[in-house]
Amino acid sequence: MHRRVATFALAAALVASFTFSQIADAKPAVAVLRVDAVLTGAKTDAKAAVVSNKLTQAIRQATRERGPYRLAPNTNKDLLELKLLYNCSSEAPACMSKIGKSMKSARLLWGKLAHKGDHYLVTVNLLNVKRKAMLRSSTVRIPMAQANTAGLRRWGRTLYNRLTGLKDHGRLHIVANSSSGVVLIDGNPATNLKNGAADVSGLSAGAHELEIKADGFKPYTETVTVEGGKKTTVNATLAAKAAPILVKKDPPKPGKPGGFSRVMFWATAAVTVIAGVGGTVARLQYNGDLKTKQIDAIKLLRIEQDITLDANNACADAAMRGAVAQSVIDACDEGKSRASLASVLAGVSVVSALAAGFFYYKGFIASGSSTNKESNTVGKSRIRVIPNVGPGHVGAGLSLEF
Repeated sequence: MHRRVATFALAAALVASFTFSQIADAKPAVAVLRVDAVLTGAKTDAKAAVVSNKLTQAIRQATRERGPYRLAPNTNKDLLELKLLYNCSSEAPACMSKIGKSMKSARLLWGKLAHKGDHYLVTVNLLNVKRKAMLRSSTVRIPMAQANTAGLRRWGRTLYNRLTGLKDHGRLHIVANSSSGVVLIDGNPATNLKNGAADVSGLSAGAHELEIKADGFKPYTETVTVEGGKKTTVNATLAAKAAPILVKKDPPKPGKPGGFSRVMFWATAAVTVIAGVGGTVARLQYNGDLKTKQIDAIKLLRIEQDITLDANNACADAAMRGAVAQSVIDACDEGKSRASLASVLAGVSVVSALAAGFFYYKGFIASGSSTNKESNTVGKSRIRVIPNVGPGHVGAGLSLEF
């Protein structure tokens, strides 16, 4: 009797194992070809090739994780290579089904990627190999900022879910030991904790980086996996920050009174000297070399062109004669320019000298008297002059204070 029971149990186990194996193999195989990067001869081609490879890997990984299909073996093939091998001049279903059959797959998934300014335009297709019929096609724009490893993983899952009809979004429920805080998903603020809980909806299925920042706690980070169409709960325990160590600092010592005015005095004094020297040099040049140059030009004009300019106003006379007296005009213009410069520098020198006097008084005289004001008045008598003005008289009184 016991032998019969054991034999029956063994047979039932074998049948169950065989049935489970058949169910596991019941998923149709899908061949995921490499997403073809459209090359244009531009500098972005190399980047587009890298993006297409990462996106292909993301779609294949999504196929392994979930969905109605299993990834067919040996699917690491290029679309262009297979089209040439099977003489497919287009991507018509009849010809693409030959490629799917050669890879022993019930479904064939392929796509194209093209660089378009600030984004990548991606189109993926899913074919029923046996029926030679297109099941679904999806086109998305992937911003350049999201064309990184993490972003392409999310886009790969999104494309796979759209082609297979799976729900590609889920919800994250967070419970934390902090009543308030900021919740970030993949580095972007998503929501806030309220009474120690928060919910984030519309997350694409797959892995996401969760981060929580709260006052009094260290930042909390965790990689969470969201399932499409489901709610995922995360219990986050934040570590408290150590209490800060307060260091007593001595109060800052008061600065020397009149410091700004003293700096400005030296600055304006330097400007006075520089402007004075520059103006003097410009005036000497105007009265010396430039004056001689002007006289020489007038003489040369008289010798070469037999033109005698007005002795009282040679420059104006030369200007009226035009190009024939150009050398005199140039000499006169240079002299006028140097004379104007001398006048400007002289004005600057005067203004800066007045400013230097003002800042000298504020920085060295007034500040010194204000510093000693209190010490000079304590314990000493003071004489105060009191004006006395009335109808028909003007006078003053003296007040002596001890």
